Amino acid sequence: MLKWQAGTVLWSPAFGFHYSDANWETGPGPVAHFIAIKKPGYPATVVGTALDPLRVDPKDFTLVLENSQVRVLRLKLGPRQSAPMHEYSLGHLMVCITDQNVRTTSSDGKAAVAQQKVGDFKWSGPSQQKVDNLTDKPLETAIVELKTIY
Repeated sequence: MLKWQAGTVLWSPAFGFHYSDANWETGPGPVAHFIAIKKPGYPATVVGTALDPLRVDPKDFTLVLENSQVRVLRLKLGPRQSAPMHEYSLGHLMVCITDQNVRTTSSDGKAAVAQQKVGDFKWSGPSQQKVDNLTDKPLETAIVELKTIY
């Protein structure tokens, strides 16, 4: 039986027929998220603009994994902390590792407040945003950027 720890990010390159007959045990709480990428990475995809999260806020954003198909970042903010304006130049999936109450402000100044639970996820295209943690608890999010043509 495979056991996963909360917040774990793993990569398994698929080729040919890919399946698992394992019994997954995640314990209480959310289930694991699996992302199936069926196309190879696009070699001309450029990651790393001037507002790249790893450049503008290397204290709070960390690189978890990068290969030809994805780049996975982790954002950790303390209570009432903010991440400055940053940019995702690729389509990306945001997965909540903690419960969240955040305000995001776009580059044109539009702000929105959203609450998410552990395990919630959201797809977004390229975007620029500032993020404010509105709670007295730490915030943690995984961001999976896709380097594929879809």
